Amino acid sequence: SKGDLYVMDTATGEIVHVDSNIRDTDKNRKVLAKFPTNSIDNLAFDKHDRLYVSSTSDAAVTEIYSSGKLRTVSPPGMSITMGLALVEETQMLYTLHPGALYKINPQTSELETIVRSAVTLGPMAEPTSVVAWDNKLILMSATSGTLMVWNLDEQMAELATTFGFPVDAHPFKGDLLVTETAGRVVRAFGSDSFETREVILESPDAAFL
Repeated sequence: SKGDLYVMDTATGEIVHVDSNIRDTDKNRKVLAKFPTNSIDNLAFDKHDRLYVSSTSDAAVTEIYSSGKLRTVSPPGMSITMGLALVEETQMLYTLHPGALYKINPQTSELETIVRSAVTLGPMAEPTSVVAWDNKLILMSATSGTLMVWNLDEQMAELATTFGFPVDAHPFKGDLLVTETAGRVVRAFGSDSFETREVILESPDAAFL
């Protein structure tokens, strides 16, 4: 922007103006705006030098004024929702996409973004599907190959392991049946943190359980 340098820090959620004429890196930056951590993914200027920031996790676009004031250009919401899980203990619904985990109250329709997870930087390893596991969630990623047991109380993964790009899973007698992209259905034993596995079906058309 007019020869000035602006930096988006996804991990901290900060939009920073950097004065490249000042060599002291502790003094050459000014934070213009701060968003939730792991939420913002890009910035752009229009021909009038107005600054816009996008958020994958919130599905929103925001304008940042020079004063630091924010203006919503495109309001937050859900985008590319993948999977749906109902936790019986709380009767809450959960859905997600690679950048966010959402909680939905089915009685009030209230939507809450409970985890923001920027692609490649966030804590959820780009999930593409979700199922309930007692009062926790199983998050699966068909892109990174990661399967996580997600603790909803702590909002963090208490276990993470790798499958052949899992697309679906289903609890079964304390174990987990996992469908992999290659068309395999694998039984992963819960007594061994899903590390002991048995292939129970191989079919090119296997996708969802």
